[in-house]
Amino acid sequence: LAEFHKTIEELLAEFHKTIEELGVPTDRIYNAEQTGLYYTKLPNRVYVSKANRNDTKGCKQMKSKDRITVMVCIAASGSKVPLAVVGRSKQPAAFKYELPQGRGPPIRYANQNDAWFGQKVTIWSIHQVFWPWHVSQHGDVWAILLLNNCSADTDLEESHLPRKLKIIFFSPPNLTSRQQPADMGMITSLKVGYRTYLLSNLLALYDEEGCYEHAEAARKRHPEGCGCINYGGKATVLDAMYLLLKVWEDESNHVTSEYVQQCWRKANIVPASVDINNAVGLASVPEKDKKISSAECDELCQLINSLVLVSSNIRDNANNQPPALDESYVADTDTPLPQDDMRTMLSNWVTIEDNEEMVEFEAQEELNKLDETVIGGGGMESDNDEDAEDDNEEVAAGEENATPNLFQNHMQVKENLAEIQRFASQNGCPREIIHTVTSETFHIR
Repeated sequence: LAEFHKTIEELLAEFHKTIEELGVPTDRIYNAEQTGLYYTKLPNRVYVSKANRNDTKGCKQMKSKDRITVMVCIAASGSKVPLAVVGRSKQPAAFKYELPQGRGPPIRYANQNDAWFGQKVTIWSIHQVFWPWHVSQHGDVWAILLLNNCSADTDLEESHLPRKLKIIFFSPPNLTSRQQPADMGMITSLKVGYRTYLLSNLLALYDEEGCYEHAEAARKRHPEGCGCINYGGKATVLDAMYLLLKVWEDESNHVTSEYVQQCWRKANIVPASVDINNAVGLASVPEKDKKISSAECDELCQLINSLVLVSSNIRDNANNQPPALDESYVADTDTPLPQDDMRTMLSNWVTIEDNEEMVEFEAQEELNKLDETVIGGGGMESDNDEDAEDDNEEVAAGEENATPNLFQNHMQVKENLAEIQRFASQNGCPREIIHTVTSETFHIR
């Protein structure tokens, strides 16, 4: 712990000196952080018991193959930089069939095999999202960006970055939330908002008489992977983007500019000489880090209970409930949960991607995939239904008869091991997992 404080003091000294030398005000001091999101997953009974979460089978039931990673970036003044999203598919099916011709997705999107922000995608997000927004707001002037001290970020070379951007790699590995403003409850609030809107959209669809029947008929006319929540299907990447954007831009709830300022105050990393909106007193500093408030939990409980009531009367011609409810608590209420268990289930659901057991499980899964790649000589394939059409198109481009190339597999393994190492370090994986990945990375060289 003493070593931790010493390191933080050194980082703060560098940070404060840079602010003074460059004369950068609060609206040009930024913190960026990434977070995973299982965008289709609804809560189920497995979320209630911690014993289940420690079990491999339980982790599989809580995990979703439909995962994206969201990059959030906030300024000390309370400003919110546009979001960026990375997923597995190069061209999700919903983009092709749901977006108007000539129009891109509402949030900038990139693809990566594991849907994580690696080095290349981080550089992409800086050049395509962060810096253009900064210049549009302030001009081509100096800015400071605090990033997590993991290799995905520290591998960035200055020659690949905007000339007037100073990046400071902040906080020791595995201790991100101790000092990062973006991780002082703001990311949790973003996820609470997302999941609140997700449940609300489903409830609105099922609660209005005849609405679901029309939606079901429309869904059957769409290609696989495009049966979005508006048609009673599971959320697509495009649905996730619209809901995230709604939360991010809403100044009346969840992630408000005032709340962003409070998170910076709680982090307590900006020098006293720099004003962070004196109207926001220390008494208003958020108390939560990765927990949801009682009021937020109450709202989620009410939405789930309402969904249970209305969904019991909704069936298709084969007497099946809507696809969006598959494997969820809403579709399995023969024995209702006690209120305390319901609250536990929803609290765990909101932050499941940050759960230690889940992070370890995901890292181990990626290691297992690499084992299969080396032994089988094949590539790492996506298991995402929404990606199916995109994957087929890539095969149709002439790769179906390709002979496995051992050199390509070797390079692929090296690249993916590096990605797992970044993910494990950033998300606080147990040392055993990090050591295993690091050892594998060393030997593969």
